[in-house]
Amino acid sequence: MTPLLMLPPSCRWRSQAAKQRHPAGLTLVELLLVIAIISLLINLSIPGAQRAREAARRAQCQNNLRQIGLATQNHESAKRRFPSAGGPAGDFHTVPWAPNGYARAGWGVQLLPFIEEVGLQRQAEELDPTVRPPSGLSLVETPLALYSCPSRGQRFSAPDPSGRKVALGDYAGVIAEYFFEHDPTKPPRPAEARDTWRGIIAKGGHGPRAWRPVTPAMVSDGLSSTVAILEKACAQPSYTPIPGDWWELPGWAHNADWSAMRIVQVEGEYPPVADGARRRIDNPFLRDLDTGRYKELAFGSPHPDVMLGVFGDGATRPIGLSIDPWVLHNLGCRDDGETIQKADLE
Repeated sequence: MTPLLMLPPSCRWRSQAAKQRHPAGLTLVELLLVIAIISLLINLSIPGAQRAREAARRAQCQNNLRQIGLATQNHESAKRRFPSAGGPAGDFHTVPWAPNGYARAGWGVQLLPFIEEVGLQRQAEELDPTVRPPSGLSLVETPLALYSCPSRGQRFSAPDPSGRKVALGDYAGVIAEYFFEHDPTKPPRPAEARDTWRGIIAKGGHGPRAWRPVTPAMVSDGLSSTVAILEKACAQPSYTPIPGDWWELPGWAHNADWSAMRIVQVEGEYPPVADGARRRIDNPFLRDLDTGRYKELAFGSPHPDVMLGVFGDGATRPIGLSIDPWVLHNLGCRDDGETIQKADLE
């Protein structure tokens, strides 16, 4: 090849002009094209990353429930009965630990020694749930990661006038009917024990009277066919409840009331619902008159299409959010004579 310096002047001029017309760097059009391609790739990868994160969070949620299921089995092995829902809401105390033959606090507190929370159990035996120890938080202010769905994150209530924020839970025991008496100074509702507390996690007693604890022998429909604890519903805008949201407060430590127990009633008034789904604002019964907020009384989930539950045998299984209301009701009742198969859970 002839060196550039040996070419005639006209050839050298044409070579230099060609270099000026085609610089080594990217043109503006080429740069914008590269940026567009990178943006497209990012947009395509974000949903995949979100799905991967949600899959990991759902796996952790399932592990939480698996540990809760194991704790219920260990509780039954140690005490020959399942944990109860505790006493009525108006008797929300833990001291003394077992008045009148039953624990006042709910299943979340009763499982503390079986989930390696012996320190919190001792606190519950010494102080009522709203009383702070000399150092640290009261029971209702203390978060427990095991009782929180990772897809929602650890939730707290908005602070009350004293500045206290209640630690919330995302799992609840199953009740079959709405009506139950929360005031321990009044008698229980007629047929409350028979119709409302038909699940594995049943009310421990009312006022001075202890009720018969639920044992495996009483789950005549089969432990593997009866769900004990499920993920509970919570609308995304209500992740932080206000003091008037009695269906969420006082959090995971509550007893036989809505923040620790939810309903599988068959009329369809309380269907399972996803966190992002529109609530039935057309139903005036489900709107709180004082706050205008939707009453979350049912089960639900932040996971796509399914909620996770603990069955009487300790196993954890997914249940479709579109499950037939009758099937869900039968699944929550321990002795209605209906045996639910795995295929019915979808």
